[in-house]
Amino acid sequence: MTYLLQNLHFIFIHFPIALLLFSFVFDLLARLTKKQEWHTAGFLSLLIGTLGAVASVITGPEEARNPLFPTHELFGKLTMIWFILLSLVRLLLPPPEVAGYRRQARLSDRSPDRDLPVDVHRSPRRANGT
Repeated sequence: MTYLLQNLHFIFIHFPIALLLFSFVFDLLARLTKKQEWHTAGFLSLLIGTLGAVASVITGPEEARNPLFPTHELFGKLTMIWFILLSLVRLLLPPPEVAGYRRQARLSDRSPDRDLPVDVHRSPRRANGT
């Protein structure tokens, strides 16, 4: 058990690396496909990855174990601060729905008189077909 406690940094560090990289990939997909779902995935990956970066910095290795510790610690803290600031900016920005993103029809978008999903991009048709 003490082995795990002494090596928590090496356990935590891989999650923020993957999540922060995938946050960028999801945001890129959101821009290319203009779908809100990819943006949401990127935003959640960014937030969870930032929390993982904080955990990784807190559980960082001891100075005696790593001769490059000062540089490693500096870049770790700079990365953590950068992603905290980026997360705060993303929290304060308006959602991208206004920027031309399309939302896919969901079960809650179903018409009450039909069992077909409502097309969220067109106005509803009238009974006479116009």
